[in-house]
Amino acid sequence: MEKIQTYPRVIATEKNSHTTSYQIDFGGGMILYFDTWNDSDGLTGDWNKYIFHIDNARDMEEKAFQEANSDEAGAYNFAAALEACEAYEAA
Repeated sequence: MEKIQTYPRVIATEKNSHTTSYQIDFGGGMILYFDTWNDSDGLTGDWNKYIFHIDNARDMEEKAFQEANSDEAGAYNFAAALEACEAYEAA
């Protein structure tokens, strides 16, 4: 029986003393990095990529995916990334 892939899913991690970087596959070829750390409210995070080249279509797709945080899709993308990191650590 073939395993069904669910998205988003963590496919790689890199840890240092204060943060963990996760490479997350969102499906459809969208693979992004998300960093997490603990603060006074618990686990929090942010997108790792913050420099985008306006002449690169892929960069603009990633920017739109990450920075759409003023609408439901962007809020969902951020929450889904954080939840994927939490689920990975809980497994």
